[in-house]
Amino acid sequence: MKKKLYKIFSELGSLDGFLYLLGDPFRRLKINSIGIIKYYVFIQPVQDSILSNKRGKNIEIKVIDKDSSLRCDFPRPSAVIDWRYESGSVCIAAYNKQKFAAYLWLSQNMYEEDEVRCDYFLYPKGKVYWDYDVYVEPKYRIGSTFPKLWDFANTYIKENGGVATMSRVSAFNSMSLRSHKRLGAQSLGSQTFFVFGSVQIMFSTFKPFIHLGVNEASRVKIRLDCPSEVLRK
Repeated sequence: MKKKLYKIFSELGSLDGFLYLLGDPFRRLKINSIGIIKYYVFIQPVQDSILSNKRGKNIEIKVIDKDSSLRCDFPRPSAVIDWRYESGSVCIAAYNKQKFAAYLWLSQNMYEEDEVRCDYFLYPKGKVYWDYDVYVEPKYRIGSTFPKLWDFANTYIKENGGVATMSRVSAFNSMSLRSHKRLGAQSLGSQTFFVFGSVQIMFSTFKPFIHLGVNEASRVKIRLDCPSEVLRK
């Protein structure tokens, strides 16, 4: 038990470790109506290729259209995929020898979070994309699949006038946090949500800082501005 606690606090820090332990019983019992969720919001400037041209020759990257038959390989319900396309999101997928290997989604200007009731608005408009649901099939998680997918996404964003991507990462996912930092992402701030049935309380470093939502129609709206130093790059 002591070793487990030491690992949690050494990886997450004192505050995030405490919040993780506080919400752990509800996660274990799969009580989704009660929980503690904390995000760090990251910004990552678009970057040049991180993969050598000699690697990943068997991997093909495609922008998948809404009506493509390839979407049947996606690891999400069809209704969820439909909603993403209808909201204007773009799907970029990787195929290894014509077999689905990975995908990621990009949303421009705004993103409607589906884990908590929160809408993110990205500024300046047209310059920032939100990347989400980055998924890589387990057997392709070591190798060139993700770097090639990420390179393509960066090229797509640049060609469409973007300068950076934003995303949210669970404060309790130390591996993902380290991965984002290795790729050059910078934290803009954090949000902590306490969920009790339909009641949602948010404490955040972003305006409005504190928000109380008492029903499903109550969603907090967060404005996220791209730092000036990123815009100048």
